[in-house]
Amino acid sequence: MRERFLERTLLIGIIAIVAITIAGWITLNRIEVLRESAGWVDHTERVRLSLEHILSTLKDGEASARGYIISRDPSFLARYDAVEPELAAELKRVATLTADNPQQTAQAELLGRLIRERMRYLEEGVQLFKEGNQGEINRRMASGEGIRLMTAVGTHIAAMQNTEIALLQRRMSRADEAHRTVLISAATTGLVAVGLVVLLLVVQRRSAAEVLRSEEWLATTLTSIGDGVIATDHTGAIRFVNPVAAQLTGWSQAEARGKPLDSVFRIIQETTRIPVESPVSRVLREGVVVGLANHTLLIRRDGVAFPIEDSGAPIRNAHGGLSGVVLVFKDASEARASARALEESEERLRLILEGAHLGAWDVDLVKGKAVWNDQLYQLTGHPRGTPVTEAMYKLGTTPEDQPLVDEGMEQARRDRTPFQLEHRIVRAHDGAVRWLATRGHFRYDEDGMPVRFMGVTRDVTEARQLAQRVRQAQKLDALGTLAGGIAHDFNNILSILRGNLTVLGSELAAEPGLNPVVTEMNQACDRAAALVRQILTFGSAHEQERQPIQLEDAVAEGLRLLRATLSANIQIHGRYGAQLPHVLADSNQIQQVIANLGTNSAHAIGRRPGVIDVDVEVVQVDEALASSSAELRQGQYVRLRFSDDGAGMPRDVLERVFEPFFTTKAQSSGTGLGLSVVRGIVKNHNAAITVYSEPGQGTSFHLYFPIAAGTATRAGPTATAPRRGRGQRILFLDDEEPLVLLAKRLLDKMGYRVTAFSDSTRALAAFRAGPQDFDLVLTDLSMPGASGIDVAKEILAIRSDIPVLLATGYVRPEDVELARSVGIREVMWKPQTVAEMGEVLGQLLDRIVPAA
Repeated sequence: MRERFLERTLLIGIIAIVAITIAGWITLNRIEVLRESAGWVDHTERVRLSLEHILSTLKDGEASARGYIISRDPSFLARYDAVEPELAAELKRVATLTADNPQQTAQAELLGRLIRERMRYLEEGVQLFKEGNQGEINRRMASGEGIRLMTAVGTHIAAMQNTEIALLQRRMSRADEAHRTVLISAATTGLVAVGLVVLLLVVQRRSAAEVLRSEEWLATTLTSIGDGVIATDHTGAIRFVNPVAAQLTGWSQAEARGKPLDSVFRIIQETTRIPVESPVSRVLREGVVVGLANHTLLIRRDGVAFPIEDSGAPIRNAHGGLSGVVLVFKDASEARASARALEESEERLRLILEGAHLGAWDVDLVKGKAVWNDQLYQLTGHPRGTPVTEAMYKLGTTPEDQPLVDEGMEQARRDRTPFQLEHRIVRAHDGAVRWLATRGHFRYDEDGMPVRFMGVTRDVTEARQLAQRVRQAQKLDALGTLAGGIAHDFNNILSILRGNLTVLGSELAAEPGLNPVVTEMNQACDRAAALVRQILTFGSAHEQERQPIQLEDAVAEGLRLLRATLSANIQIHGRYGAQLPHVLADSNQIQQVIANLGTNSAHAIGRRPGVIDVDVEVVQVDEALASSSAELRQGQYVRLRFSDDGAGMPRDVLERVFEPFFTTKAQSSGTGLGLSVVRGIVKNHNAAITVYSEPGQGTSFHLYFPIAAGTATRAGPTATAPRRGRGQRILFLDDEEPLVLLAKRLLDKMGYRVTAFSDSTRALAAFRAGPQDFDLVLTDLSMPGASGIDVAKEILAIRSDIPVLLATGYVRPEDVELARSVGIREVMWKPQTVAEMGEVLGQLLDRIVPAA
């Protein structure tokens, strides 16, 4: 019996020892599991932070690339270039941290591929921008490929984070199971030995502390995450809401716990406002990570809707079954606003360049590549999208201007100053020569070497043409003023000569042999007088008798007279529109215009057969046509087009065609005043003239006359006998002493009583001595000392009722206004002869001083 008891005791002891050993081994194993569970919390936090750093670094790279594309500032590329090595290091760290789990290892490899694909896509975008392929950039932006890749990376990172959290929960479940195993082992072995019970109690306390610490770590981790986190069970009921999710949804942890996800996490499509399927339903149904669709809005508890990003992932238990869903999301309002602001900024920049008609270019001097915008293609005449070759860098600059452009660029590079220059180009598609204003600057590397050349270009052809026309008009006006002054003095000399020839002719009537000499001298004076009239016409200071006329009548008469002067081998074709309106014009001067233009065409045609075409018609001048002449305005005109098929004119001659005394003919073939006179007549008629000519293609003059209201009238010449005076007393002043003596002599013979002076002071003294001794005062405008207007002021201050006349051979409009403002009755052009002066005085005195 004892042996059996001993055997039983030994057996029990052995069994107890084995049980204690087994319980000890199990306990130690479970304790080890509990110890490891504490480390997994830290491990999960490191994986999550590393993934967050990868996403943040990738976003930095994307922001740097966009910053460079928007501002073209290469400093953004420094951060962009640093992103790739940082990403590689973080991916390696994630791979090391997730090496314990094959699923996470595979996900880390997939994440690496997604990031490399996104970086390659960014690199291609930067390269396209550097190459100036704006069209491809716009296409890529419209495709949304970049957003898709970034969304895929964010979704994948969220999935890996969710997987880590799920792994942590499974590991914590193992810790719970270990806890229970330890309790059972402790209870079993407690029957065997009190010491083992004590040991198990100690182990239990340590395990409970570790579990509590792990739960605190898990709660801290989920609470500290910057994104909103919601965890549900397998039915979709909410089990956990972190503070960020509570803020975004408007539901606290206590309020949301146990509620269906759809009642707290309400999402709709941004455009259609239609509810989006619950992520929980999809995750539980498909068992995979689900990314939220683009343009998804979360409706907060108070009804406010805002865009969100990121994804949902399944939570699996230790057996691989679905135990719930974890959602990680964030407010995307700021990111969406930044994306819209970037798109709007890019669009504004494009519209500004297009609206200002600015061609933009960017040349990479290191790689030898250039990028143009669409406007520059249009300015230079190349098809849009054509790859910019090295030959195109010069924009088609003409050979004459290329040295100037090269020198300016070299100076800008050397002095590190902006490049500014206007130069000519030959447009590629039509060969037209255009003027461009180019402005740019160089960018330099750390060694001071130029690496980029960028700037803008604008077509300034029309502006330069307008400026040239203004300068030409100013030059012609100045020459007209000078010519008018010369003509005034020359007219005085002619008046003296012709007056004395009149006297000489009357006294030599008994000498027939001298009459031809006097006649030739008179003819020479007539030719000189005609030249004076041409000079005065050119100087816009010729008297006109304009009235409403039918322009075609004056043109037809001018062509009839022209026909008699031209050779028979030149045909003249006149065509006139029906029912043309009237214009305010001087018929004689219109005929002079026809004669001068016809003479010019005859010289251009030469001895060969030729044709002159003349058309009179009504035209509507639009804005584009008005810009071709400084005198033209928009509106309706009667246009006289005078064309020939002569030799035509090169550009340098065309630019000077209206200059006085400029001629391409031999010195004996003309004075060079013909076209200058035409321009003067046109200007006096408030009309405009343009000319078109090409060598070998003939010449066409277009004269635009404003339409005038009124009825055309024709006043036929009336022959009247020369007027004689009735003893009227005239105070006569002129600065030419010979003209004063001659005028007194001849006017006395014509029945006037003349007191003549060449000195203003003496004339005023005579008038003060006897103001009532004179019926009329006739003074020249240009007098030494006091001018004719000053003399008139003094005389009218003494006797306000006396008529004062002002005679001049050249007067400005402002002089006429001033003369009338001081009380001068008439401003008359100085006649060519004293006889003509007597005729004018007779007419004026009959009107101003009635006969007694």
